[in-house]
Amino acid sequence: MPPPGGAGIASSVKPGLPRARPYKDFLTPALHRCFTNAAIIGLLVCWIEAILMSKPHLFWSWFPFSMTGLRLGLLFVSCLTIFVLRVAFMHIGSATDRSTFDSFWRLFVSKRAIWTAVWYCTSGFLFSEVYIFSTAQSANLAWIDPGRSYERMRLNERAVMLRTMFVLLSLGQAMLHLAGDYDALEIPYGPAARRGAQQPTSSQALALAQMKRAALPTLLRAVILTFVTAIWGTILYFLALRRSAWSVAYSIGKLFYTLQKSNTPSGLSDVFPLFFRFMFSGTLLVIMWQLTNLAFSIYASQEPLKKGTPLTNDSKDPNASLVNGIKSKRELPHSIALWELLLIAERFAERRRTIYSDFEKPGSTTWAEISGACLAKVERVSQSIRDAQTTSTPKPAPVEAAPPPKARISQPLRDDPAIFNAAPKPSSAFESVAVGVGAAAKSLGQSPAASPLAIKARAIMGPDGGKSTVSDLSQKTRSYALDFLRTPFGAPFRVPFDRRINAIVLGHPHSRAANIHNAVQAVCHLSVCSLKEDNFGQVQKDIGRIMRVLMAAIRDMQGLVQSYPPHWTDVDFDGKRRVRDVEELVGTMKQGLEMVVNTFGEYAEALGISRAELRSARDLVGRGEEMVAVR
Repeated sequence: MPPPGGAGIASSVKPGLPRARPYKDFLTPALHRCFTNAAIIGLLVCWIEAILMSKPHLFWSWFPFSMTGLRLGLLFVSCLTIFVLRVAFMHIGSATDRSTFDSFWRLFVSKRAIWTAVWYCTSGFLFSEVYIFSTAQSANLAWIDPGRSYERMRLNERAVMLRTMFVLLSLGQAMLHLAGDYDALEIPYGPAARRGAQQPTSSQALALAQMKRAALPTLLRAVILTFVTAIWGTILYFLALRRSAWSVAYSIGKLFYTLQKSNTPSGLSDVFPLFFRFMFSGTLLVIMWQLTNLAFSIYASQEPLKKGTPLTNDSKDPNASLVNGIKSKRELPHSIALWELLLIAERFAERRRTIYSDFEKPGSTTWAEISGACLAKVERVSQSIRDAQTTSTPKPAPVEAAPPPKARISQPLRDDPAIFNAAPKPSSAFESVAVGVGAAAKSLGQSPAASPLAIKARAIMGPDGGKSTVSDLSQKTRSYALDFLRTPFGAPFRVPFDRRINAIVLGHPHSRAANIHNAVQAVCHLSVCSLKEDNFGQVQKDIGRIMRVLMAAIRDMQGLVQSYPPHWTDVDFDGKRRVRDVEELVGTMKQGLEMVVNTFGEYAEALGISRAELRSARDLVGRGEEMVAVR
């Protein structure tokens, strides 16, 4: 039997809050929608190219349920390989390598480079087989050349060369993909006034408009890449790849045909028609690659909204799901959640008010978690700057302690002034001979210059024992290195000043600029709007901390740019300490600080902000240029 009052206690306990769904539950469907939209664009491109490959016919050349439809399906498989590549290596932010050589080593000597080449070669191989399958017999692109009636079958070098050219084109596109960092997902950032409070058109119309603007540049790039591959690929084929390609093709062909044994290629005929065929088919392939990549980038970088509202609005606990994404250790959910937070702070007033009023959760409030995560992004910038400055400052040489006195192992000198007197002159001839022999014996081995080997060594090393030779050699080596760095061949090994600063402030190997910008803008907008919307006064106690963190970060970035030494390989450094990406970040922080100061300046004393801090903040915001160039 339960104790008295047990029922009342049980009824007074509030039911548990619904567990917040992970942020990925909302992000994954959004990415699926982006993938579907991009795949539709790719399917449309493949359909157009399948029509161009088919024989001219008023109906069957475009009807999907025909050979055109079969070609469409096979071409779309070639297109899907690029989507697989993009999803596998998608990351946030551009690269922040310190030098071109670092970029080369990271991009082209890595697992990512290998898989990029593999997927592009797979796509190019599928496309080439579809194109060769679609050509007429008169094109003479079959795998086997039957020859005359009395000759044995042999490989067709025209088909071998065309497939080799497609492989080279695939490798060229893979290099462009890596060098252009196609896998980077660029999240738009910057002041809200510059970006606009709302999009003038729907996201679908905006994406199609971007695709339309990129159509002509894409066609031009495709023609240029195909033409360059056709010229240099032909030269490379005849100089280095011809026998290897022939051997590989022969090894494959003999599995299916009885071929004539021949270690030498059979020769080419009608080279110019083959060149123009490659120009046509290669241009179609590059257009498909470029538009596929462009469509994926456009749709994947759309705002995290669903039907015009934030993604997490469908959650039973929207703010908890959003905080879950902001705290995620994975790059993609974390960045998208910060972007969604900024959109909420700028555009969605009703959702923004729930952040101020959501404080009934155990442990912490929504505002405390959001503001803490945003300010942690700014504090991380300051910490990175301090670590870099500490590393660049030379450590003082350690002071060696005086050695302890050694124990005496002999008797002390005799206190007899007579020992400093000159030796008495010999009094006899025998003593004179003895003194001379003793002096000669003592002199042996005591004069380094007396040895012939020592004389030669001193002539070679110099009077200072070779110290100047080592110093001269070091200076000459450094001079030769600087001369090499000034040449075009030394450009990849230079470490420019702006790249070093970007790597320190924005992160390495990929930039965190979008996350920092969005975090600063979000916390500042939420702070300013809290003056009218925060009915419980949660935000006011953190205004002072927000101001101090922003002020410290601005000073740290300005001090870093003004005082950080350039790398010795930066031979083009002209003393102008201007770093555009850091200037933009300082401008965003100053704009946010100005908003907070203008809104809460009259309440400074009540918020625990001293007059000196307020004056310092106003001076920091009111400074002329965002970054002062030190010459």
